[in-house]
Amino acid sequence: MDRRFSSISRLVVAIILVAIVTPASGKVIYVDGDANGLNNGSSWSDAYNYLQDALADANTSAKPVEIHVAEGIYTPDSNSAVPNGSGDRTATFQLINGVTIKGGYAGFGEADPNAHDIEAYETILSGDLSGNDVEVDDPCDLPTEPTRAENSFHVVTGNDTDSNAVLDGFTITGGNANGSWQYHQDEGGGIHNYRGSPRIDNCTISANSASEDGGGIYNTMLSNSVLTNCIFNGNSAHWGGGMRNQDGSKPTLTNCEFIGNKAVGPYATGGGLYGVYGSITNCTFSDNSAQYAGGGLANCGGHITYCTITGNSAGSEGGGMHCDTLSPPTLTHCTVAGNTARRGGAMYFPSTPTVPPPCPGCPPTPPPKPITIAITSCTFIANSAGEDGGAIYHIDSGNYFIVNPVLTNCIFSENSAGNNGGAMYHDYYIGRVMLTNCTISRNLAGNNGGGTYRAGGSSTLTNSILWANSDGGGTDESAQIYYTWTMEVNYSCIQGWTGTLGGTGNNGDDPLFGDPNNGDYHLKSQAGRWEQNSQSWVQDDVTSPCIDAGDPMSPIGLEPFPNGGRVNMGAYGGTVEASKSYFGQPVCEVIMAGDVNGDCIVNFLDFRIMALHWLQDYNPTAPP
Repeated sequence: MDRRFSSISRLVVAIILVAIVTPASGKVIYVDGDANGLNNGSSWSDAYNYLQDALADANTSAKPVEIHVAEGIYTPDSNSAVPNGSGDRTATFQLINGVTIKGGYAGFGEADPNAHDIEAYETILSGDLSGNDVEVDDPCDLPTEPTRAENSFHVVTGNDTDSNAVLDGFTITGGNANGSWQYHQDEGGGIHNYRGSPRIDNCTISANSASEDGGGIYNTMLSNSVLTNCIFNGNSAHWGGGMRNQDGSKPTLTNCEFIGNKAVGPYATGGGLYGVYGSITNCTFSDNSAQYAGGGLANCGGHITYCTITGNSAGSEGGGMHCDTLSPPTLTHCTVAGNTARRGGAMYFPSTPTVPPPCPGCPPTPPPKPITIAITSCTFIANSAGEDGGAIYHIDSGNYFIVNPVLTNCIFSENSAGNNGGAMYHDYYIGRVMLTNCTISRNLAGNNGGGTYRAGGSSTLTNSILWANSDGGGTDESAQIYYTWTMEVNYSCIQGWTGTLGGTGNNGDDPLFGDPNNGDYHLKSQAGRWEQNSQSWVQDDVTSPCIDAGDPMSPIGLEPFPNGGRVNMGAYGGTVEASKSYFGQPVCEVIMAGDVNGDCIVNFLDFRIMALHWLQDYNPTAPP
């Protein structure tokens, strides 16, 4: 082989590989309202003074393009041709595919103009075209504040964009979408996305309003925006004070906060967010409110994971969440605490068993297909309802679908209802409620059912603990479970157990919680209990009767060694925080081949456990 050809070939391959692994670098355009050079965007000293000029430049430039914007306030009606602003309320900052707009730079005149800190160098995109906005204490007052009458309908728009249109590190404020519905001027005061799916990172969307939808952001017509590390604060609208998603829009939210947003007006719904169809991960919804329903979130149909929903309120239904949708939501590893409403302090699920015929004399419509709402490893604490369902309210509402809540490994504690169902209220003739490995304790109802109230339909309770709940009659069995319909209870611990509910493997023995006064519902164990406060394993001087007392056919899941080969009752059964099985002293700490139950002896008991679970396929992600 020709050595020269071989060398050239290797060089060509190397160049191609470098081109593949090296990210594309494009044009950088600079914006600084204080720059006094050529103002052509080529450097900090020659930066454009107006963001609109930079966007016009980027729009005609080869992509990708980055626009670096220095601290300051920028309005969408201003550019070099109209430096004092046109006052045009329809003016907006339109995002562009292939263009990343980054705020938070020190800019011209600073020792390091490229210093980047979005808090130290706040960059504001403002709809306050006259610069005269008066701050309001309550987002409800945003639409009627006279100084906002001339503000932009939409500060930012992401129409017809994809994820290559990026907005990063800005405060978006002062939008006032109170215009014509025909031109979508009553939606999305802060950001309006129509068929647009931009990426929005590290932004604060605050003090924006809309007369109808999405005070902070409005997504419509398959707008699947991706938002990361964003804050929605003090926005208001009729539907979705912080955000509304509609017409197939499924945004993805990660590490976002919705704080103090409001839904205002008759039947106003979704104080923080209306329309959950995508995924929401590690987000916080706090102190949001709705005049009618869904203080934190409404119309929930997506995947909500590792979220905190706290301190939200609704005038009528669902202080934390109002789930009125044909798309069933899933909640996993969420904390829902301190929310309030008239019914369903934490969550409200409407459903119905029948669908009316389509016309008089027409054949009956087939029953609706049941919808499963899966709630797994969630904690409901100190939620309250003025009437029924301190945490959850589940009712026949006339909407044509049946909701079947399936709750697994959940805790309900310190919730209260003025009337019935301190923790949960389930109304007549509706879907089947399934609770598996749940702990329901220290909840209160003024009338009946401190723990759960079941007025109709059927319920299944397995591997669960109901203890220290109280109602107007005291703390007996009916205070734990009040029912007028079918209840199937197996392998559960219920205070005041009388046996009238039947079932298998139930008892009324004290479950011996670790520290219930401080919200720790792990089961005491002489072999080892996970202590919530110290985040460590401790040994108690007693062992809970609920350890190894669950359904023998239930998988033990991720229970630590020694685990007895049988799932524990309560919220931590089948998890890595399950209390350990005690077989006497010394506690077995050696894993032996064939020792299934962890008692340091291989015998018939181990074979029995193996036989019971023979060919059983455990999938922790599978639905119950």
